[in-house]
Amino acid sequence: MKYNKRFTKEKYEVVPRETKAVIMDYLNECKATGLTDRTVIEYTSLLKYSTMLIQDFFENKSILEMSRSNFRDLLIILQYDLNLSHSRANSILSVLTSCLNYIEDEEEGWENYMKNPLRRIKRLPKKPIREKIFINRAEVKSIINRFVANWRLQDAVMISLAYDSGARISELAQVKKKDILEGNVTNEVIRKGQKKKTKLIFMHDTKELIRKWLEQRGEDDIEDLFIYPALPLKGNVKRAITKNTLASRIEKTGVILNKHISPHVFRRSRAETLKRGEDERFNNRKFDPREIQILLGHSNLSTTEIYLKDDSGEVMENIMNLIV
Repeated sequence: MKYNKRFTKEKYEVVPRETKAVIMDYLNECKATGLTDRTVIEYTSLLKYSTMLIQDFFENKSILEMSRSNFRDLLIILQYDLNLSHSRANSILSVLTSCLNYIEDEEEGWENYMKNPLRRIKRLPKKPIREKIFINRAEVKSIINRFVANWRLQDAVMISLAYDSGARISELAQVKKKDILEGNVTNEVIRKGQKKKTKLIFMHDTKELIRKWLEQRGEDDIEDLFIYPALPLKGNVKRAITKNTLASRIEKTGVILNKHISPHVFRRSRAETLKRGEDERFNNRKFDPREIQILLGHSNLSTTEIYLKDDSGEVMENIMNLIV
């Protein structure tokens, strides 16, 4: 877990013996009751992370000495100081509650622990799922045209290549300029979760934008397609763009459409456009989910399906219209 980077073996060595004994006893109980290895590993991670928080914020108390007010403060720390999501904060509280419930009920060895204070701590409410944003082909073209009109050709290429290829930011940041105009694919890039390298595809109009961008950029020794700054003032040195800067520049395009745009919006929208057959450059051909999965570089088809809009209501309406 990403938020378990706080844990170190050195810090865990000074965790009170009583706390370690509680955790070990509880995890042995979890194994004995048939919980999967994956679940036990997850519980172990959450509990060890909790000991780090107790060490950092509550003077390294034993977990059995934590009061209701301590746990309430812990919840505030998780939410506001560490900025964890409600779901993650609740996961930590849930496993702590389960652990201390076991200790409270266990008669052998922990008979002096009378009442679990976490029983009365309310969990954080679930946040509503943020609506997925999609943009259509016309909206993508309007963004690109705005950049071209203002001679911001690198930004136009960023959007056009991100949309055509359905690539992640980490993959776009690997694209090199060498031989990119030789065809309609980039150099090989490492895709998330895949050991083999693959090339990103792009359409002819994107290729023309790349050609214009490289002409505007001029000669330099940087191999990367995207650089910062694009057109440096006197005294500024060009350098390869970072993933964070690349993401930030793409996010700023939302101002043009008056929408909150993340880099993933272009990836998600590309998948939906292909599914619906709304790209005239492919003669409005509809792509099946398996083809879209390959384009996006997903390991599982189920992940690709999550990206697409739920059109079950539209399908049912079409079926009903066929009934005469």
